[in-house]
Amino acid sequence: MDIIGVFLEICALGFFGGFIAFFIFEIRPRHIKEFFEAPAEKLPVIPLIEKSKVKSTYFGTTGLIFVVSLLIVGTEAITFYDQINTYDWKEENGTVDYTEKREASSTTCGEDGCSTSYWDYPYIRYSYEANGEIYSNDDIVLFELDEGKWGFSDGITDDYPVGSEISVFYNPKNPDEAVLMKGFSGVIPPIIMVSQIIIGVYIAVTAFLVLWKISFHFQPSSNRKKATASSLDIFDVKKWDSKSDGQQIVDWYNEKMDEKKTVEDFMGMCGISEFDSKNDAKGIMRHAEKIMKIKDRKTSIPLQDKPVIKMTDAGVFDGRLSGHVSDHPKLGTQNIVTSRIIEMTFDKEGVCTIETRNSAYLVETDDWSSGVPANHPSLMPDEDWWD
Repeated sequence: MDIIGVFLEICALGFFGGFIAFFIFEIRPRHIKEFFEAPAEKLPVIPLIEKSKVKSTYFGTTGLIFVVSLLIVGTEAITFYDQINTYDWKEENGTVDYTEKREASSTTCGEDGCSTSYWDYPYIRYSYEANGEIYSNDDIVLFELDEGKWGFSDGITDDYPVGSEISVFYNPKNPDEAVLMKGFSGVIPPIIMVSQIIIGVYIAVTAFLVLWKISFHFQPSSNRKKATASSLDIFDVKKWDSKSDGQQIVDWYNEKMDEKKTVEDFMGMCGISEFDSKNDAKGIMRHAEKIMKIKDRKTSIPLQDKPVIKMTDAGVFDGRLSGHVSDHPKLGTQNIVTSRIIEMTFDKEGVCTIETRNSAYLVETDDWSSGVPANHPSLMPDEDWWD
């Protein structure tokens, strides 16, 4: 397989490159380490690659390969079908009249100009007798090799010298149609070609991820610390066990977004009943960063344009609203979990309007299944909304 040959060439180049660097230029690992550590402040910080990103990368690659494969197969689906259906064509002796390696080309044009790609393909003309008549053809398979190589090697011509006797498979219903490779044997080269491309893509993606991982560990220790630092590290807080600690996150958010949210607002949106741990701080920070991204990208529909949906048995978990809805414009009547909460507001009766990216939900005070949110006005000692 060509891909194996390329891989071996890369390994060989890496080996000889390392050999030359080690013995001729006397480069040692400490020299490389010193080179990177000296200008550490000038080097970009390489982030830690997380397992979720590795999974999403492979998942996205698989999805892209699947779509591209469908497009390739879709454009030639009829040819694939016709080629496989040649399995029952009749066999007859034939003679090679002419054989050579030809060059084909394809030109594509775009905004940056035109580019032309070239490839060699096998051309074989042969003659055969069917039903007492002499026919001539040049189809090796039903694929148009002058429009795309499709994995067929131009070295095939070496197996068909001029004047040699060969087996020809012709269509008994139309003897003028013939091939040299019938049935499934004629689609094996395209399948191998696509398989090589898929393997090559996965090797490239894997190599990229491995190099990323190696680069992360190879960068200066100061950069590694920056890469592994969490968003909470920008605050000088050790324990994160009180609302005053959480207030620092909220103040940071309000300054960034020019808003006036409170700790209780975020606790309510995150489903936190009591702020007493670093996990609560992480939840608020994660929610704040998510809201900032949504608003910066302007992916949220204005509130006045969103459908307003009544919800019962409501609860907030990890920044999302769950509960039972009736007559949802898309989901009908069922239990749902919404996308991330963007905003929560209350009227004088304590009815809560919860805004998500695409919808708004109304939850009355008695319709909370797990207790009212931490920012509900009934929990505020200085509020008299119920009067």
